[in-house]
Amino acid sequence: MMKIHLQNFGPLHDFTFDLNNDFHVLYGKNNIGKSYAMSAIYLILKYTLQAEARSKFLNLYAKNSIIDKIINSISGSSDKKSNFEESYQELITMCLEEIFLSDLTHSYQHSYTGNFENLQSKFTNKPLCVSIDFPNRLSFAVSIQNQELAITSLTIPAKIYSDILTISKTTDFKDNSSLKKFKDEFIFKTNTFLSSIFFDFEQNFQAYFLPASRSGLYEAMSSFSSIFAELSKVRSFISSKIEIPTLPEPIADYFLNISTIKTQKQENIYQKFAHKIEQSLVNAEIIFNEDSKKLEYYNPEIQLKLNLSETSSMVSELAPMVAHLKYLMNHDEKKYKVIFIEEPEAHLHPEIQVLLTEIFSELTRHNVKIVMTTHSNYIFNKINNLVLQKATERNKMAVYHIVQTTQGSIVNPHAQPSESGIEDENFAETAEKLYQERFQILD
Repeated sequence: MMKIHLQNFGPLHDFTFDLNNDFHVLYGKNNIGKSYAMSAIYLILKYTLQAEARSKFLNLYAKNSIIDKIINSISGSSDKKSNFEESYQELITMCLEEIFLSDLTHSYQHSYTGNFENLQSKFTNKPLCVSIDFPNRLSFAVSIQNQELAITSLTIPAKIYSDILTISKTTDFKDNSSLKKFKDEFIFKTNTFLSSIFFDFEQNFQAYFLPASRSGLYEAMSSFSSIFAELSKVRSFISSKIEIPTLPEPIADYFLNISTIKTQKQENIYQKFAHKIEQSLVNAEIIFNEDSKKLEYYNPEIQLKLNLSETSSMVSELAPMVAHLKYLMNHDEKKYKVIFIEEPEAHLHPEIQVLLTEIFSELTRHNVKIVMTTHSNYIFNKINNLVLQKATERNKMAVYHIVQTTQGSIVNPHAQPSESGIEDENFAETAEKLYQERFQILD
């Protein structure tokens, strides 16, 4: 699948994410890098999913100079293999920058205050590095150079080199017809190599991001859309310039997805999970009004319909999750759905938090991968119990207790699930202090 390694990335000194895992839980103190990690990984996955479509427009014939350099390295000297590999890496680097890295650069710039200053670690003088590994296929490392993301190292499977060298053995490079045939086959193999990596992701994954304070963000942005519509009607009377704030891309994606819902007629497993939340937690339906393009609360028993702003904080906080399950998630159950969700416990009673955690665990058994941050001891303890009960596979769970060091934030290695559960080195200390404080007051 994919592994992502972040080094010296904002407050994070070292963070590794393995997409093979199904249930990812990030926790730790405030301002330690949980949101940085979530956003960075979501955007990498998003542009991995889009790269396959971009690769179809990749014109390798336009890169004649580098292809000629590769051909010269193959046909020229006895020490041609090392020269060929170096030149071929240069070509693949150019291709990756075109179909993947240019979009990611633009995205990171706009999602992290318009430049890369906030991405570079303030704890060390070491350069930022993002390593992306498609096991047995391709791996590369990215760093910042001249306010752009640039590939600084690249590893290509030996088989790719040997396949190209094999077809070169039957090529007469002095014959134009033979040379053209080699070049066409070389370009075909290179395109196939690149597109196969990204094609698998495009065919097998979808990614969704639910930010913190999602109900407030949804209500605010819904209101602003109508305000801008009204302002456009009287723009001739407005003398001063109106600046529209730039949103971090994950938040913009969230609002765009939830505002452009297309209702699905076909019942699927994810809609059943949405109904489960509606029946057991919300006690009503969350519906999408295609006229107003907004989510609404609907209680069919008493024929009550409300805007989310008129409902309880619990309902408005759960509504975006229900909408994603009910309307946005592709009904193809063979396709992995990766849901990034920040602080699902917001505005929820502990009992609801526990029930929601159970639903998340059930979803992971239906090709859904949950990636969430939390400050909830109730969610943590419920996840611990799910591991002990073996309701959640321990070897498919990743626990990231992010702790502060002098070089930045790292993941506490002792927090990984074991047969005896997950070691509590985050919530227990505060609970114990309160417990001791209580006895001091009573004494």
